[in-house]
Amino acid sequence: MRGRLVLLVVVVGVGLGSAATARAQTPYPPTPANCSINNGQAVPRGGLVPLNCLSLLFNRTYLISFSQSPAVSLGSARTDAAGTLNTSVRIPSTAHAGAATITLQSGTDVHQFGITVAGASTGGGVGLPKTGQEIERYSIWGVVLVLIGTALVTYSRKRRRTKATVDASV
Repeated sequence: MRGRLVLLVVVVGVGLGSAATARAQTPYPPTPANCSINNGQAVPRGGLVPLNCLSLLFNRTYLISFSQSPAVSLGSARTDAAGTLNTSVRIPSTAHAGAATITLQSGTDVHQFGITVAGASTGGGVGLPKTGQEIERYSIWGVVLVLIGTALVTYSRKRRRTKATVDASV
């Protein structure tokens, strides 16, 4: 009986020891990943951009996705023994200019990084579409008409007074 008890303690101890070793590989709280996407520059639509990350879980495959509307999978990449990931991803050509998110996911380990998608390069630049009305022109005409109306009313009242004064004196 005593031999079985010792054997049970040894088996449980080995199991707990290996579990503690496995947990020691992933520190808690996890270290935030440090990623550089296109060296911090705005990413071009349809372009191949470098993605370099440090402090990820080591020897893991990460799914890489691009989140705008709609989200697009950019593939996957594997980290090395130091938790470093170096790869290149192609930004979808359908991406619109502005803010977007790159997501790296390996199981429950998820990291998101904000990026800026550059607009189309057309030499002269792309401005915003013209919307609304040109109210300046109408406002100026409105002010001019109000001033003319005021001048006419003032002139007609002055004329009536002058006429009334002339009629009263006769």
